[in-house]
Amino acid sequence: MRAAPLSGTVTLLLTDIEGSTRLARELGERWIEVLARHHRILEAAIAEHDGTIDGTDGDAFFAIFESAAGGIAAAAAAQRRLYQESWPDQPVRVRMGLHTGDVRRAATGYVGIEIHRAARIAASAGGGQVLLSHTAHAAAGDGHAAQDLGVHRLKDFPEGERLFHLVVDGRTADQFPAPRTLPVRPTNVPVLETALIGRSEELAAVTEGLADGVRLLTVVGPGGSGKTRLAVAAAEELLDAFPGGAWLIGLADVFDREGMLSVIAEKLAVAESPGRSTLESLVGRLETDPTLLVLDNLEQLRHASGVISELLGGARASKVLATSQAPLRLPAEHVVSLRPLAPSDGRQLFVETARTRRDLDADASASAIDAICERLDGLPLAIELAASRTSILSPEELLGRLSQSLELLEVRGSAKPERGRSLRAAISWTFELLSEQDRELCADLALFATAFSVADAEALAQLDVLEGLEELLEFSFLRRVDTGGSETRFEMAQTLRDFGRAQLEDTGRLESARRRHADWALTLAEECAAQSPSDPVAASDRLWRRLDDVYSALGWAIDHDPTLHLRLCATIPDALVWLPRGSELDRHLDAAIAAEPPDGGDLARALSALGFVRSGRGDNRAAVELLQRSAAMWRDLGDLSREADALTGAAFPALALAPEAARAVAEQALASAGELADQMRIDRCVAVLAQLDVATGHSDRAEPLVAAALEEVEDPQTLVWLRHIWADCALIGGDPRVAMARYAAALRGLPALEVSPGVIVELQGLAMSLARAGHAEEALETDRIAAAFADHFNAHPRVAFWEELLETNIGLARAAAPGYVAAHPLEDLDAARDWALSLADALGASG
Repeated sequence: MRAAPLSGTVTLLLTDIEGSTRLARELGERWIEVLARHHRILEAAIAEHDGTIDGTDGDAFFAIFESAAGGIAAAAAAQRRLYQESWPDQPVRVRMGLHTGDVRRAATGYVGIEIHRAARIAASAGGGQVLLSHTAHAAAGDGHAAQDLGVHRLKDFPEGERLFHLVVDGRTADQFPAPRTLPVRPTNVPVLETALIGRSEELAAVTEGLADGVRLLTVVGPGGSGKTRLAVAAAEELLDAFPGGAWLIGLADVFDREGMLSVIAEKLAVAESPGRSTLESLVGRLETDPTLLVLDNLEQLRHASGVISELLGGARASKVLATSQAPLRLPAEHVVSLRPLAPSDGRQLFVETARTRRDLDADASASAIDAICERLDGLPLAIELAASRTSILSPEELLGRLSQSLELLEVRGSAKPERGRSLRAAISWTFELLSEQDRELCADLALFATAFSVADAEALAQLDVLEGLEELLEFSFLRRVDTGGSETRFEMAQTLRDFGRAQLEDTGRLESARRRHADWALTLAEECAAQSPSDPVAASDRLWRRLDDVYSALGWAIDHDPTLHLRLCATIPDALVWLPRGSELDRHLDAAIAAEPPDGGDLARALSALGFVRSGRGDNRAAVELLQRSAAMWRDLGDLSREADALTGAAFPALALAPEAARAVAEQALASAGELADQMRIDRCVAVLAQLDVATGHSDRAEPLVAAALEEVEDPQTLVWLRHIWADCALIGGDPRVAMARYAAALRGLPALEVSPGVIVELQGLAMSLARAGHAEEALETDRIAAAFADHFNAHPRVAFWEELLETNIGLARAAAPGYVAAHPLEDLDAARDWALSLADALGASG
């Protein structure tokens, strides 16, 4: 027995015993021996004719032959011996199917649509019969006797298949039942070479809609989203409902009404008739023979809606399934929109495509594959093109190269049309259908890294964009984003953003567009900073959602506009409750200050910002120096409010260096606030001084002052601060249950739990209170949650007295619970935080 070729054109033999379930039930224990004899007969016949058995499943065989003649000879020999065998009770009759076609050897075995075709041919045969496909019959030549059974339709194969009956020992076709096939319908709809992945809901929507009375249904989606594949799959399922057949009619190269009618007539073989127009002839054909027209690629045809209306208006029994990147806007139209593939579906498509080219360990490369699919926005064409590159690149290597060029996603020498071989070509096809103004708008909007509003688009493009946005939305260059608010927002997929940036470069417009984007980012940051004093949560959330855009603008400005760069990075901290991506901002601030800008407000703000960033990272000495330098500049500029803010901020890192020095800084801040009679800043300075009292062992002096201040202070941030200090007093004073309640109150009072690193210290306070109250395991779990938040915010301030307090109290918990096992998964930090709060509510006393 020869080894089967790894891939290429081979002959496939599939067999199974007719009525095997009934035989197994009737024969009982004797079935085992019957099945063994059956196996020996087939194995011998296949081996004698140089076949390879690729698999068996119960009573079914799958064998591969290099030649069609060898496969036919093996099938004939097996049937001859099966007929001659003396079977107990009743004969065993085996149905067989032979087909010649191209297959590929993958890690999972042989793959290819021709295997499924061979299986359908075998399933169509009667017991004791061998059916041949026309390719197997032709490839074998004249060395066998066969009868032509005409064209039949196999299940899941829309086009007709000519079948032949193999005559063995004089048994002709009339001695067997007619092949188990479906009625033949005229069609040119191709068989999908691979399974349709991730579109089951959309497929059901299309097939059920057209089956339930919808006469015009349009599948809408961006280029490469799989519209044609979905339409082909739907047409295959609907074929039996249309006596006139289902016809796939590609219209990508057609741009006018007459051309559209001519191509449809050609596909349906509708000839010109004297005295009748092409439209009239088509309507007559569609009315006589109810037909499903699958009209593919209509976006460039301005007259498509009119033609379809006329066809369906005159032929009431026929229907149209269209694909387009924009709806046709007809009253009777039903639209099914294609969204990006779900992550699991994208992964499956990538793996199945890649495995036709290499052995792929999908589990080992799971994270890289998921990242590739996310980077490609769940676009099926892009995922397939990327997976095709795994013949030379591992998924990890591929991921590293994806950001470099859309040309990576290109397959040369494919039989597909050009726009199906390259992602860039697929996008360009639609892009060229836009007006020049809309093309420029699309390229400009590609600079937005995050979801944007109409106002954002107008600010960037500097023109009225309403009609342009509508056009881009219809052609799937944009998609709406549900933000839960009243403002409509849009986003552009990463692959389209890459394309748009390339257009800006190709047309020489990139630098001017980047400048407008940076100006827009600065305006956004300044608006958020102005909003922050009155509504810090809303301002912070607004800027936080746009940080990718802000940092993109900083990346451009650092090389092109140092003044804008300094102003933007100095403004960011004024607009945020906390400083996400602090290390990145640190680098930008360092660069902006090192550029030696002239003394002024922007420089003073940058120094303050960098001081706060360094304080959050525990670099206390640098933080104090930067904030004091900033305070001195603010005083020179006559802005005592900002001087007080900078000095207040300097007091905490100063505490880690020298308590008395910290007090001097705080009192200096209080003096500045007093000069202004600014009660909010005075209250903050009082809170700083109270915290210094606690840190230096005078919590008994701080507690009554804090209790009194809590009755009068209105500023939410200062209230949280005072509640925290009040909780510190209870903890240090030996009343952990009261401390627990006070830390919980401070935690709940934070302006926004999900965007405030204050969560960290309040959770640490809860953990210490639990430890002192004797709940060691709960204390360790809460401390673990606090550490997870610190990592999340990348905030690790280092204040000596607080670290000592933590070490003492959490150390007690560690000693009391040496066998502690983590209780909560930390994928959901909010849920973990809420667990700690509930625990504090249950155990803490009213504070």
